[in-house]
Amino acid sequence: MMMESHEERDEYKRKQQFDYLTSDVLKERKKHALAKIHFNAWGNIIFYISAAITLSQAIMATLAQSKFKEEQGNMNIAIAFFASFSVFWQSLIKHWNYGGKSSMHESAATALGKIYNVALIRARHVRMNMKKKVNTKGATGGGGGSGSSSSATSEGATTGGGDKSGSKPDGGSNVVTHGDGGEEEKSD
Repeated sequence: MMMESHEERDEYKRKQQFDYLTSDVLKERKKHALAKIHFNAWGNIIFYISAAITLSQAIMATLAQSKFKEEQGNMNIAIAFFASFSVFWQSLIKHWNYGGKSSMHESAATALGKIYNVALIRARHVRMNMKKKVNTKGATGGGGGSGSSSSATSEGATTGGGDKSGSKPDGGSNVVTHGDGGEEEKSD
C-alpha cells in the first residue's frame, strides 16, 4: 500500500515538472513568435520610409533637370540633403537588422515547437511504459491465493480445482496459477 502511494506521489511530481517544463517552453515559444512579428513589422515600416526617401529624391532630381532653371540651386541642395539622409538611413537599417532578428526569432520559435512536440511524445511513451509496468505487475505478481485474479488475463480459462490460467506478458506460453500460489507453464 505504501509503495502505491509513493509511486503515485512520484507520478504526481513528474507530472508537475512536465507541466512546468511544457508551459515554460510554450511561453518562450510565444515570446519568440511575437518578437518575430514585432521585428518584421518594424522592418517593413523602415523599408517603406527608405523607399519614400529614395522616391522623393528621384522626383526632385527629375524636377531639377526640367524647366525650373531658376530654382535648380535650391533643388540641388534638397537632393543632396535627401541623398545624405538616405545613406545615413540605409546604414541605420543595416545596423538595426530587423529582418535578421525576425528570422532568428522565427527559428527559435520553430525549434521550441519541436522541443515541445518531442516532450509530448516522450511523456506519452513514459505513460505507456508505466501502464505496461502496472499491467505486468498485475499479471505476474499478486497474493497467490485462489482468489487472486491478478495473474489471470482475458485469454485465461478456469481449469480444474479453481485454478486460473493466462498468457504471459511477453506473449509466450500460458501460465497456470494453483490455489496454493504456485505457478507452472502450460504449452499450447
